Amino acid sequence: MSQGIGLADDRHAQVGETVTNDAAAYANTLYDEENQRISGIPTQILIITNLILFAILGTLTRVGIQSLTSYTEAPITFSSLWYNVTGSFIMGFLVEDCKTFNYGKCTVIYRQEIQELRQSEHVDQIGSHERMTETTKAAKKTYLSKKKLCPLYIGLTTGFCGCLTSFSSFVQDIFLALADELPTRRYQTQDHTSTLLSSITSNHRNFGYSLMAVMAVILVTISVCFSAWLLGTYAAQTIESYLPDFATKCDRNLIDGFFIFLACSSWIIIIVLVIYSHVLDTESTVNMYGPLLFSLVLAPLGCFIRYYISLYLNSRVISFPLGTFAVNVAGTVILGISYDLQHVTLWGILGCQILQGLQSGFCGCLTTVSSLIAELNSLPRKHAYIYGAVSILVSLFLLIIIMGSLLWLKGFTMPLCVI
Repeated sequence: MSQGIGLADDRHAQVGETVTNDAAAYANTLYDEENQRISGIPTQILIITNLILFAILGTLTRVGIQSLTSYTEAPITFSSLWYNVTGSFIMGFLVEDCKTFNYGKCTVIYRQEIQELRQSEHVDQIGSHERMTETTKAAKKTYLSKKKLCPLYIGLTTGFCGCLTSFSSFVQDIFLALADELPTRRYQTQDHTSTLLSSITSNHRNFGYSLMAVMAVILVTISVCFSAWLLGTYAAQTIESYLPDFATKCDRNLIDGFFIFLACSSWIIIIVLVIYSHVLDTESTVNMYGPLLFSLVLAPLGCFIRYYISLYLNSRVISFPLGTFAVNVAGTVILGISYDLQHVTLWGILGCQILQGLQSGFCGCLTTVSSLIAELNSLPRKHAYIYGAVSILVSLFLLIIIMGSLLWLKGFTMPLCVI
């Protein structure tokens, strides 16, 4: 009797292994087919146009959140926290979402695979729950692997979330906290009038207070962004059953053409506005938005560089994403140099606006916190600690050399322009 039960268990285990292997093989086949298709020129054009459009939208959202959170008597004076938290939440939702990206050949509807696997003749009652869990995970892995190759998904994650968050601004806030240079905003009332003052504190504090300020910025930003990322994944899992099933058949050419037109026209219009406001009509009211316009012009360039460097370098070392690390460090260095140049008296209004656009647009889109948080979550704990610590410490060390040399030897002067 026991021998019969043992043979039955072996048979069911072999069946479960066969189902799981078949699902995994099917996933690999789909991934290989899509990996070949993504290297085609039409797909690359779609990816580039999606990156252009969502890089502009992400930069606009970041600047808007920064303006909204820089209010009087704000409890948190470094506004980079808020757009990094927002981008991390959206990133977590998009990574875990299993219903939005399911049209055309670009994705696989994993819930249909689950339904087919449940109706499979290989699955019987004994041990079916365990095998069902394995096949469900395999089907979901198939969907997620396909979703990562979708141009719209790349545009939303790498483009929008990557440009909404900024690692260079985060490290800059760490340095400003170390140097006691974080901005303070308060009202000063004189003669029954209220004036908003945005000043930079000049009080010197000891090293212990500076160290606590640095740890506060790091711990608050990383912990809150990580919590927001997890909250986004939970939100995607929670509302999955309530979301409607999007159509799997639609005119892909119409949608792709619309995105190409919208992205190209948006970037061209912004470039024309920059040329008009600074060359053809220097007294135009558009000139007052020069820093924002330069940021939007340079945003797609930073996004392109980050995407392709991460694409080719992240897979080189599995335990340490070299691509994200390289762009975050390089973007922080460029931001530090442009910040120094902006805070000396050598530049006029135009030069100041270009440097501000370089910081907010190019460096803001070249560096990312949302991808950093996602990578920290996917790495083993030991490697995650090493990767996160090295990324922050190396960038901060370089920023101390670049910005600290000017601040502590000569001092910063007020820039002629701000966003």
